[in-house]
Amino acid sequence: EKHPVLADTFQKAKENLLRQTKNYIFESPYETGSYNLRMLLETPVWHINDYTGEMEGPDAEAEPLTMKECAEVVEQCLFGRSKAVSLCIGNIDEKGSQEVADVISNSFLKKRPLIDDETPRFRTLKMPNK
Repeated sequence: EKHPVLADTFQKAKENLLRQTKNYIFESPYETGSYNLRMLLETPVWHINDYTGEMEGPDAEAEPLTMKECAEVVEQCLFGRSKAVSLCIGNIDEKGSQEVADVISNSFLKKRPLIDDETPRFRTLKMPNK
């Protein structure tokens, strides 16, 4: 490794993330309910087992998660194809809102926007009350 301190920090962060992910079952009822509701309403969405499977187990041992891979994903998320919807409220006028939108557009939305099939979908389900 070119940066051993950074590699150690990455490994510790990975271990902390795995521990926090496994401790999901000890979260407050509100957090657990919020997570389960997200699983119902959003598509596509990763399940908690998908996250842990990326960090431990046979697949993770065969192809371990690397710092380089994480950096590439971050770069792709920040500077790849994306779509943004914003709401400016508070102490800002229409001109200021447009300036904020221009900064975001010029800095992050340089490529083609996501097509509709790539955009996360939110759906509404009626929950039984009895």
